Amino acid sequence: MKEFHKTPVRDKWVLSDIQVVRLLNSKYPLLYSKRFIMRARHVIATFIYILVFFRVIYFYIRQFFVIKASEQNVSSLILSSGRGYDFNNINKLFEINEYININAFTITDYMEHSRVSLSTLIRQYFLSVYSFNSILNLDLPDKIMLLLLSRGLSNISVYTYLRSFFLTFKSKYSNITVYTDGAILASHAASTSNITTIRACHGLIEKIHPNSYPEYETIYVYAQEEKDHIMDNMDKGVKTKVHIYPVEELNSIEKTVVFFMANSINSVNHKDFNELVEMFKSFNYEILMKVHPLSDAPKKLMKEYNFATHNWRDILDTSFVKEVDGLDGADVIKKYRPSFVVGWDSTALYEALSVGSIPINFIDPNSKHDGRGIYLVYEKSLKWPDDKRLIKDIIYGNYHHKDIISSLRDTGRDTIINYQ
Repeated sequence: MKEFHKTPVRDKWVLSDIQVVRLLNSKYPLLYSKRFIMRARHVIATFIYILVFFRVIYFYIRQFFVIKASEQNVSSLILSSGRGYDFNNINKLFEINEYININAFTITDYMEHSRVSLSTLIRQYFLSVYSFNSILNLDLPDKIMLLLLSRGLSNISVYTYLRSFFLTFKSKYSNITVYTDGAILASHAASTSNITTIRACHGLIEKIHPNSYPEYETIYVYAQEEKDHIMDNMDKGVKTKVHIYPVEELNSIEKTVVFFMANSINSVNHKDFNELVEMFKSFNYEILMKVHPLSDAPKKLMKEYNFATHNWRDILDTSFVKEVDGLDGADVIKKYRPSFVVGWDSTALYEALSVGSIPINFIDPNSKHDGRGIYLVYEKSLKWPDDKRLIKDIIYGNYHHKDIISSLRDTGRDTIINYQ
């Protein structure tokens, strides 16, 4: 059995499931037990390969029942998640014309734009099975093997179709560029088809693993820590360019606080929220609220994320809160120039600190802070209600705003707390 060292580029897609990546990055010894699954894996895989073959044939037949979209000149393909806000960062960075938009997780969306030949699908089927089998031969723990096998039918068949699609699409549009935020399996299929693939991250990212991460041409991230992490964890010889989104420091700040609401009511402690609103109200701050972007997501996606629409005004005391919409986090901060930004482990807290607003992180009882993140929001933000006295002192002027910003950026919250 082969030791698990460096995975060939052609095989990385097999390990790209987010749960597998988290296990690969885990340090817990129990994850590395190897028992029955290691002996039975190839028998189980044989049954999976048979089912995959029939599912690939189904995909081939299914495409003829999908109405093809008409397009002539296409230079860009945007793989969206269906959340409705995927384009925000892409549009800020690139001027894209002659593009098509595909929901990355809906096979029939791909079928609208190109039909794949049976010979291409069959050839790619055998290549996908070979890659999957190569990974099964590695010395991996049972938990990872179980995940690979349990999701093998879906992942092998979908990757087979996606790779066939991108190879076909590349032959029609040789200069095509793919833009995405995530869609890891599709990113592997596109990049290994020699298509320029660019990732524009919408939020802060989790830790990656070099044996599973796609070889993007370019990646845009938020924080320097994220850029350093990716550069340190890419295989030698990979020429991926990693950029940080440009930020512009606020020239001035207003007596304003913006709440970037959580995507789940379970994350919000009513008492703590109302207390913080009352505190800012008592100091005559303008109080703004930005609901989570998933609030406007399609019904299908909301069901997939088990996300319920909340009218926060029916749940919390927001009588003195003005709701803002139509903008992403960075645009809201740039427009209203708040002194404070409040969130629940949100990317907006990074965006706030990067331009000069003080971030306040609500303590989410459901957040485990398990080390998956790279930029640690909870270490670079003040906490509510723990830091209630400090926040009041900042408002009173006992601490200079810029000194708090500098301390959070340089050494984090603990340094401020220890010197109080």
